[in-house]
Amino acid sequence: MAFELKEEGFKLKDVLAVIGIPEATYHYHICQLKKEDPDKELKEIISELFQKHGKRYGYRRIHLELRAKGYQINHKKVQRLMRELGLKCEKFTRKSRYKSYKGTVGKVAKNRLNRRLIRLYLYKN
Repeated sequence: MAFELKEEGFKLKDVLAVIGIPEATYHYHICQLKKEDPDKELKEIISELFQKHGKRYGYRRIHLELRAKGYQINHKKVQRLMRELGLKCEKFTRKSRYKSYKGTVGKVAKNRLNRRLIRLYLYKN
């Protein structure tokens, strides 16, 4: 927002006072916008591998493919870059584990003694 207001012709100090950010923060973000992405090449290779394998490869398989091609990269970085690019393997989902619980089986016996009322009666007397 500060960038647009500055471009419209407002004074920088007035814009920063209204928005409430320090001037150093403004200049820091301006410099960050001018920098090139250091992971641009990796992002292209990762998205290329992801598309090549029919969107079936997750970060683990892509990490192994990159290692096979000779790239030294951590699997956590591959995972982070895939998350930034919005690449997610949706073909395979985890299989659910076997659960033997089937709910309450059989009949629950009626409480003929009605113990709750008896306890209340005993405590009052």
